[in-house]
Amino acid sequence: MHNSERSTRPWLTDLGDELAGGEANKFGFRLSSLELISGEQVPIAKTGVTAIVGGNNVGKSTLLREIYGVIHSHYGQPTPVHHVLQKCSYEWEGSIADMLEWIGQNYAYSDAPNAPVGFMSPGVQGEAEQVQAI
Repeated sequence: MHNSERSTRPWLTDLGDELAGGEANKFGFRLSSLELISGEQVPIAKTGVTAIVGGNNVGKSTLLREIYGVIHSHYGQPTPVHHVLQKCSYEWEGSIADMLEWIGQNYAYSDAPNAPVGFMSPGVQGEAEQVQAI
């Protein structure tokens, strides 16, 4: 990747060439199965839509919150106690370079002074720019 291309992608500045030449369309991530505390295995189809259904107060929202927590957890941080989910399995396709390119195309990057550095959703980017203006 040439320096001119890196200047439009500041998150690639300090990365080697092997991480800077990815293809976003080759990256994919999906949940493949869930293991519940009850011991039940729940496979998740590779295509289509998976619906979580059940009566009131049976744990649908709790399960979704716990899945979200697993996906958004950070290495080294304590894992919260789960009430429904035992284990979450996932698969991903492509290389780390492909993932970085996909993130670069789908999230806003900010390195503004007085604001968090990194990727964020577009709505959060506007807030970061407001902080910079102060």
